[in-house]
Amino acid sequence: MFILQSAPILKELCIMVRDHLCEMTKGKRGYMHEFSEVKDKGLELEPSAPDFKHHNLAELSIYGFRAEDKFVRYARNVMEAAVNLKKVNLYKDPGCEKCKRRLPSRWSSTEMSLIRDEINKGMSSDVGIRFPS
Repeated sequence: MFILQSAPILKELCIMVRDHLCEMTKGKRGYMHEFSEVKDKGLELEPSAPDFKHHNLAELSIYGFRAEDKFVRYARNVMEAAVNLKKVNLYKDPGCEKCKRRLPSRWSSTEMSLIRDEINKGMSSDVGIRFPS
């Protein structure tokens, strides 16, 4: 939520969540990482003020979304804070050509329904949750 708090005129927020490092570069030489590290951080930060509202964000896109509690909570928190949000786009992990990881399949209708229900649980919202391929 710190991104929304520090960027009050932001209209679109795109986040990519990766579970491996092979496409990430580091240092001046930009060498490539060959192995993954498991880290369970990045989405959990200091909680924002309960009354914080963002009035300009219209679209949230998360690349690498997984049907895990921390992803669902993050989407819900943004939906609650962004009062003018119209669209939430949830993309599966885009896969990696360099390490030949299996490219993701499309969301099944069951997955889409369960994720929508979990994100919207207890909320009254007109935000469109989409699952583009």
